[in-house]
Amino acid sequence: MKLSSLVFGTLFGITVVLANSQYSQNEEDCSEEAKTCQEGWLAFNRPQGTWCVKVFPNVSNIWGAEEVCKAEGATLTGVQSTEERIMIADAGRELNLKLGNVTLEGSRLSVWLGARRRAECPNKGDCSALTQFLWTDKHTNGTEGFVWSETNPSGPASQKCAQLLIAMDQKRLARDWCRKILCPHGSLDDTYCENKQMVACGKEAI
Repeated sequence: MKLSSLVFGTLFGITVVLANSQYSQNEEDCSEEAKTCQEGWLAFNRPQGTWCVKVFPNVSNIWGAEEVCKAEGATLTGVQSTEERIMIADAGRELNLKLGNVTLEGSRLSVWLGARRRAECPNKGDCSALTQFLWTDKHTNGTEGFVWSETNPSGPASQKCAQLLIAMDQKRLARDWCRKILCPHGSLDDTYCENKQMVACGKEAI
């Protein structure tokens, strides 16, 4: 609120009026309150804002996975950093341990991410490993999260979706077929969208 007062005085015999203005600031803190994630969601502090992620045990193809996320007011999440990638994979591992799934195979040993193959990159070699896929959640950016298992993304063009691999044997092998190639815990693999995996959803903090 603006407060004004008039000050009268005499200068060299001439009466002058000075406007004395000052502003009073509401003592209430008007700064924006920090946004937070719901209980049970991982909170990642990105430059573009806090991003919340949760892994769900629902096993579904990519389209069903999106429906799972929509029911949570979220979407399939991208991965912006190495920290996010490993923490999401760890969350998947912990969820499997809770469910009693400790085998080397099974649909719960990978998690759907919000990433799709670019139309202009239908085959391996058409684009680099960092540019073959793009994030779909409209929040994730950059390519740091695209850490693929060895030889991946391998194609073919019909492998349009991306999964995050989970190692349950405490070794750096996420799947049985990885024994011939290197598939670290938390690495990515391109795969068919019809396959069934667990779901990693993401949304902005509120």
